[in-house]
Amino acid sequence: MKLLKLTLENFMGARRLELDLNGESCSIYGRNGTGKTTIYNAATWLLLGRHSDDAAGFTPKTDGPDGKQLHHLDHTVTGRFRLNSGRVITLSKTFREVWKKKRGSPVEEFSGHETDHAIDGVPVKETEYGAVLDEICGGKEMMLALTSHNYFPLRMDWKDRRKILLEVCGDVGDDEVISSNSELAALSAYLLMPGTAGQRHGVDQYRKIAAARKAEINKQLQTLPGRIDEAIRAMPDVKGFDLGEAERRIAALRKEHDALSERRAAAVSGDTATLEIRAELAEWNAKLSEARAAHLAAESEANESVYAEINKTRDEINAAKDKAGEIKRDVESKCAEVARMKKLRESLLKEYAAAHAETWDEEKGTCPTCKQGLPPEEISAMRREFNANKSRRLQDINERGQKEASKETIDKTNAAAEAAERLLENAEQIVADLEARLAELQPQVKTPKPFGATATHAALMLRITRLREFESDATLRTEETTKAISEEMRGLQEEIGSLESRKSDLAIARVQEKRVEELKENEKELSRQYEEAERGLYLCDLFTRTKVAMLDDRINGRFKSVRFKLFKELVNGGLEEICEAMIPSKDGSSLTTYKLANKAAKINAGLEIVETLSKHWELAMPVFVDEAESVNELLDIDAQVIRLVVSRDDHELRLVREGEEAGAATRAQTEARAA
Repeated sequence: MKLLKLTLENFMGARRLELDLNGESCSIYGRNGTGKTTIYNAATWLLLGRHSDDAAGFTPKTDGPDGKQLHHLDHTVTGRFRLNSGRVITLSKTFREVWKKKRGSPVEEFSGHETDHAIDGVPVKETEYGAVLDEICGGKEMMLALTSHNYFPLRMDWKDRRKILLEVCGDVGDDEVISSNSELAALSAYLLMPGTAGQRHGVDQYRKIAAARKAEINKQLQTLPGRIDEAIRAMPDVKGFDLGEAERRIAALRKEHDALSERRAAAVSGDTATLEIRAELAEWNAKLSEARAAHLAAESEANESVYAEINKTRDEINAAKDKAGEIKRDVESKCAEVARMKKLRESLLKEYAAAHAETWDEEKGTCPTCKQGLPPEEISAMRREFNANKSRRLQDINERGQKEASKETIDKTNAAAEAAERLLENAEQIVADLEARLAELQPQVKTPKPFGATATHAALMLRITRLREFESDATLRTEETTKAISEEMRGLQEEIGSLESRKSDLAIARVQEKRVEELKENEKELSRQYEEAERGLYLCDLFTRTKVAMLDDRINGRFKSVRFKLFKELVNGGLEEICEAMIPSKDGSSLTTYKLANKAAKINAGLEIVETLSKHWELAMPVFVDEAESVNELLDIDAQVIRLVVSRDDHELRLVREGEEAGAATRAQTEARAA
C-alpha cells in the first residue's frame, strides 16, 4: 500500500496543503513549525483516528492569528492510496463543529462535534470506514506497526509484541525443547498429570503447581518440629512402671474389696430388729392417715347443707344482675333516643321559622345591568316561583318533623323509658334482697376443728414417736459397723484408682510415642517431596533457558541486526518473561535496549522491524520517519518511506522524491498558514 497524494484543509494550522507523492519514497524538508509533523498527524488521523504519538487531547482544529481556535470550519484530510492489488482508493475524513439554534433563540449554540467519512467520494458510516481499513490493512495494531518505526519496539504492549514475534518466527514446542537436551528427559515424568496415562501439564502450569506445592510443603515442614516437641511434652512420665505387677496388684485389691463389700451387706441384712421396727412404724403411720381423712370427712358433712344454700343464692344473684343490666341498657337507649328527637325537633322548628320568614325581594324586579324594571309578567313569574319554592321547603320540613320528631313520638318513647326505669328499680331491689340473704348464710358455716387438736391424733403420735426412737438406736449400731468397713473399702479403692491412672498414663505414653514416630516419618516424606519439587522446578528453569536459547536463535535469525530479549534473569536465578528490542553497538560488541539507544539507531532498527513484519504479513504501508535529519544513512527497506527533515533554509515545505536531484525538488503546494 502506497500513498499517492495527501491533501489537508484547515488541519492543525494548515489552511490547505497538497502533497503529490506518487507512491514513491521521499523527503519533506522544512524549518520547525512549517508543518512536517502535521503531515504525519494527518496520515495517522486519516487511517487510525489518532495523533502520531498518541498525544492526549488531540484535535485537528485550526487556530487563528490570536491563538484561539477558529470556528465553523471543516477540517479535512484526503488521501489517495494504491493497494498491493493495484487498486487505487481514496479515503477522506472531515471533522466539524455542530451548532444549533434552540427554540425561541436567534443565536446558534455549540452542541458538539461530528466526523464524516468517505471512501472514493462516497459517504460511509464510521463502522463501514473502519471495516474497509481493517480488511485492507489488517487492523489498527498492524497499521501502527507498519507506519510508525517506533510503535512495535517501544509503544506496543510487550505481551502483544512477544505474541507477534512468535507468530512471525514460530514458537518452539515443548517436545522439541525436551528432546534437544538429554538432562530434560526426566521432565516428562514430572509433567504427567496424576491419574492419566499420557496427559501432561504445560511447563508453566507445572511450574505454578510445583511452586505452590513447594511452598505448602515448606509451611508444613516449619510446623513439624514444634508438633513433635508438643507430642513429646504431652507424654506422661512412666519410667519404672511395671504393667504386669500393677495388674496383679489391682486384682488382689479388688478381691479384698469384694470381701469387705460382702461383710458390709451381711451387717446390714442381719439387723432384723430395725426391720421389724420399721414395719410397725409404717403400720402406725397408715393409721394416722386414715384417722385424719375420717376427721376431715365428718367436719365437711356438717357444713354441706349451708354450702348448698350459699351456692344457690350466688347463682340467683348473678342471674338477677344480668337481668338488671339488660334493663339498664334499654333505659339508656330510650333516653338517648328521646334526647336525639328533641334536638332534631328544635332544629326543624328553627329551620321552619327561618323559611317562613323569607319574603320576596323587590329588587329582583330590577335589571342588574341597566337598572330598569323588568316586565311585569316576568316579575310575576319570578314571584310565583319564589312562593312555590318557599311552600315546598316548608312542606318538606313539616313532613320530616312529623316522620322523625313529632311530639306524639317523643311522648311515646319517653313513656317507654319511664316504664323501663321502674322495671330497673324492681330488678335492683331483687339483687339487694339476694345479697342480704347471702350475708345471713355465710356466718352459718362452721369452722372445722384441726385434726392435730384431737385426742385421737395425740394417741397415735405418741406411739409413732416411741417407734422412731427405737429405730434410731438400732440404726446407729448398724451404721457404726458399716462405717468402719466402708472406710477400709475406700482406701482399697483409692489404691486401685492410682494404679489404673498409671495404666492410663502408660497407654497415653505409647500413643504419643507412636505419634512422634508418625510425625518424624511425615517429616522425612515431606523433605523427600520438597526435594522432588525443587528438582521439578530446576528442570522447568532448565527447560525455559533451553527454550530461550532456541527462541533467541529462531527470532533473531529473522532480523539483520536487531535482537530481541525475551527473558530477564532474576536475582534468585529464575527467569521473567519480557520482550525488549535490543540494538547492537557500532562494532557489534554489545547490545543496548531500544529506548536507551541514540535517535539514528532507533530509526534504523525500527525500519528493520517494519520490513520484517511487512514481509511476514505480506503488506507494505507508508512509513513516516520524523526528525529524519538525525540519521546520516537511512536503512533501505522495501516500503514507501516518508522522511520528515528539519531544514533551516526551507521556510516552506519542500518535497524531494527518491532519486530526484535537490535542484529538481518540488515545493509542496500550500497556502498561507495560520499564525
